Amino acid sequence: MTALTAIYSLTIPNVYKSTAKLEPVVSENNTSMGGLGSILGSFDSSLNQKIGKTQQALEIIESKDFFEKLYSKDNFLLMLMAYKTSLTGHTIDSDIYDSQSSAWVDGKPSFMEAYRKFYNEHFSKSAPKDTPFITIGINHYSQENSKRWLDMILDELDSYLKDR
Repeated sequence: MTALTAIYSLTIPNVYKSTAKLEPVVSENNTSMGGLGSILGSFDSSLNQKIGKTQQALEIIESKDFFEKLYSKDNFLLMLMAYKTSLTGHTIDSDIYDSQSSAWVDGKPSFMEAYRKFYNEHFSKSAPKDTPFITIGINHYSQENSKRWLDMILDELDSYLKDR
């Protein structure tokens, strides 16, 4: 039984996860109260604002407008839809994408197909309701892609929020 388990575990591809823990930043402009009351009042207000911004950030990250930015990035769609792993390593699935002609075999995957695959198979989130923290994670068969996609999301989120 243990030999069978060992053989089976060697055939399962590794999945790498990159994670980031984020906390929204809220500007402190409350100077109407003085002393300790001011500090405690602004802390409570700031925490509520941060929790609200946490929910807003998650809504942005999971929005179709936000995903459009990822979808249009070089190689993102290729790594999402055609990347495969085997015992011999990582490759592009030739049944999905023809690397010789740089073309999709059955046409480019639709936006919605890519959106569903990314958020169902590669994206994870955690946002406890009573804290302002968000933990987002990206799973992929390639540790480089996992890290690259997480960095891409963080950069795009930063740009998106600055432009608003």
